[in-house]
Amino acid sequence: MDPTSSPRPRHLRVVPDASDPPAALVANFVYAVVRKLGRGGNPEDQLRGPIEILIEQVGQRYGLDAVPYGEVGLRELRARPDYAVDIGRSRVGYIELKRPGRGIPPDWRPDKRESEQWGKLCALPNVIYSDGYSWGVFSYGKLREPIVHILEPGDSGLS
Repeated sequence: MDPTSSPRPRHLRVVPDASDPPAALVANFVYAVVRKLGRGGNPEDQLRGPIEILIEQVGQRYGLDAVPYGEVGLRELRARPDYAVDIGRSRVGYIELKRPGRGIPPDWRPDKRESEQWGKLCALPNVIYSDGYSWGVFSYGKLREPIVHILEPGDSGLS
């Protein structure tokens, strides 16, 4: 069997290692989210500030001008992902956030609105779906890499 064609796992569990610079950025994201959750307000909205900082800092780490900006309407799809992300002046993808612990495709139980939204976002070539715990990169609705879990509900006392 060709080793390049072996099946990849669908899930990876990642515990951020603060001594590794990119992992330290993820650890900072987790810390910022943990500080905000449970204080009131919409749980999904508590991911917004930390995700913007994470995307910008990861871009800076690799010498890129990453600019996440919110609620970008896509008229042709009649959809509005939570974020578009540009590198410089070029659109490179989209981010769709769900409330922490909600789950992401394919391991979730979407309500009608989420299912309709997912169907629309499947028309895009580069979408990150995250609920703060699970992260998936999708291209035209297909999972491109294994889902990464940076923390699980209950790991930090959150649910």
